[in-house]
Amino acid sequence: MFYKKKEFIISLLMILFVGYYIADSNRYYDGFKNDSTKLFSIKFEGKVEDINVDRGWVTIVLKNDESFSIRSSANNNYNPRLLSRFLRINDSIYKPSNSDTLYVFKEKRKYYFIMETLKLNE
Repeated sequence: MFYKKKEFIISLLMILFVGYYIADSNRYYDGFKNDSTKLFSIKFEGKVEDINVDRGWVTIVLKNDESFSIRSSANNNYNPRLLSRFLRINDSIYKPSNSDTLYVFKEKRKYYFIMETLKLNE
C-alpha cells in the first residue's frame, strides 16, 4: 500500500512540474506576440553595444539605446552560421524598413540574415 501511495505522489508532482513548466514557457513567449507587419516596417541601424541570447532569441542593444529581439537566425554561407555567434559588439547593423533582412557590416564587408520574428523591446 505504501508503494502505491508513494508512486501516486511522485506521479502527481511530476504532472504539476510539467504543467508549471508549460505554463511558464507560454507566459514567456506571450511577450513576443507583436504585429509582425508593423515590426518589419520599422528601420534599425547603428553600432551594436550589447548582445544577449536567451531561449533562442537574440536581443541586440544599439549604441543609440534602441533595443530589439530577433528569433535566432542562421545563414549557412557564413562561419559561424548563427547570428548570435556571428554578431559582435561594435559591428554595424542595418535593417531597412519593409524588409525581413538584417545586414551586418564587419571590416567593410556586408553580411545578411533573414529574420523570422522580430520584437521591439520597450
